[in-house]
Amino acid sequence: MENLELLKKLERQSEIGARGEELLLERLKADFKVDGDSKKSLIHTSQTNASAGYDIEYHFEDEQRYIEVKTTTTSLDADFFFTTNEYEVLKSKGDEGYLYRVLLDEDLNDIVDFKIERNPFGDKETSDFKAIAFKARLSDFI
Repeated sequence: MENLELLKKLERQSEIGARGEELLLERLKADFKVDGDSKKSLIHTSQTNASAGYDIEYHFEDEQRYIEVKTTTTSLDADFFFTTNEYEVLKSKGDEGYLYRVLLDEDLNDIVDFKIERNPFGDKETSDFKAIAFKARLSDFI
């Protein structure tokens, strides 16, 4: 029974994350007035490259944004997870790297609130965060 509950929880988290990206993409299209402007582009990167280290790209003249979206239905201050790859990519992007923390309603129909962090990792190191998982091979233990 516990495995089924865990699977349902993981499925719900995946649904929340995907929906947050979709709704944010719609909002960004409107906010950045992308439709009809051939000089502007908004790309849902995570749909074609899950290892890019960010979810959405925005390009317009000299402005680039590489956006990682972290979505919740509880609170903007709730804990969230990020990968080493997301950390390294956004850190390397500097002021072009963005973290959008998105709060959706329980039905996943609307964005209730969001917060934007430009250059979210700045001078932070991975040791500034709580590590909860490690990657290993069996040979690492021999």
